[in-house]
Amino acid sequence: MKDTKSTVFSKDIYYSYIENRLNLSVIPHVIGFERCRKSKPEILSDKTCYVLHYILSGQGEIHTPNGTKHIHQGQFFLLSPHSNISYRPNKKNPWSYIWIEMNGPSIREVLQLTTLTPENLVYNDTEDQELGTMLREMVEEDAVVFEVAEEALIASYILRFLSYMVSHHSKVQNVSVSKKEETTKAIENYLFLHYNDPTLSMEEVAKHFSFSTSYLTRLFKESAGITPTQYIDEIRMKKAIELLNHPVLSIGQIAEAVGYQNQFYFTRRFRKFFGMPPTQYKQKNSQDLG
Repeated sequence: MKDTKSTVFSKDIYYSYIENRLNLSVIPHVIGFERCRKSKPEILSDKTCYVLHYILSGQGEIHTPNGTKHIHQGQFFLLSPHSNISYRPNKKNPWSYIWIEMNGPSIREVLQLTTLTPENLVYNDTEDQELGTMLREMVEEDAVVFEVAEEALIASYILRFLSYMVSHHSKVQNVSVSKKEETTKAIENYLFLHYNDPTLSMEEVAKHFSFSTSYLTRLFKESAGITPTQYIDEIRMKKAIELLNHPVLSIGQIAEAVGYQNQFYFTRRFRKFFGMPPTQYKQKNSQDLG
C-alpha cells in the first residue's frame, strides 16, 4: 500500500509488505503506521520475527508474564520471536505507533549485545526523540520509494536502529562510555582545528562525523559537560585574550582571527564571558603592563 510522503501520516493506517529479493543478513518483512481506535482489540503477538513498536502519541499497555507495562509517547517496545505477549491501546487515549517486523542473523547477533530480555522489553527514546525522528523518515521514504529499492532502504533503517540499541542500551556500558569519550575527544580536536573558520556550523561538524546535529550535541554534552557551540566559544575567547595582549591588533582584526565575521557580535560574546568589552580589557591590560 503506497502513499505520498506528504499524506502518509494523515491517514489512520499505512503499511507495506516488503518482498525479499536480496540475500541480506537483515530481513524486513512489514513496516507500518497506525492511529489506533479506542475499540481496537487486544493483539496477541506470537510472530516468528522481531517486532518493534514505537509510540508516536497516546498510551497503551503490554501484558507479559511479569505483569502489565504501561507505555506512552516517546517509548518503544521490542518483541522477540514467539514472545507470546499481548498489547492494546488505552481506551481513553489510544496510541499511534510505527511498527517494523524484521528478522535475520544480524538482528539476533546485535540484539544479544543489548539489554533486551523477556523481562526488559520497554525502552525510552532520547530527549530529542532521535529514534522517533528516524522511524518517521523511514515511513515517509518508504511511501515514495520504488519497490525494487524498498528492501535495501528498510534494511538500512533497521541497521540504524540496531546501532541505536547498541549505543544506548548496551550490556557493556563501560565499553560504550569509553567509545563515547573517544568520539568526544575527536570532536574536540576537530573544533579546535576549525574554531577560527567563520562559516563553521554544527551541521557541518555533524556531517563530518556522520551524526545528526542533535545526536552530536547530546553526545558531546554528556561527555564534556557543555555543548559544542559553547566549547567553540570558550576556545575563541581564550584565543581572543591572547591576541588582546598584542597592542598592534585592532578589535576587528582579533574578531576575524578567532572566527567572528561581525566585530559587534564578537564584542557582545566577549562581554558575556568576561563582564567587559574587549576595548576595556585591552586598555586595562595596557595599564597593568605599564
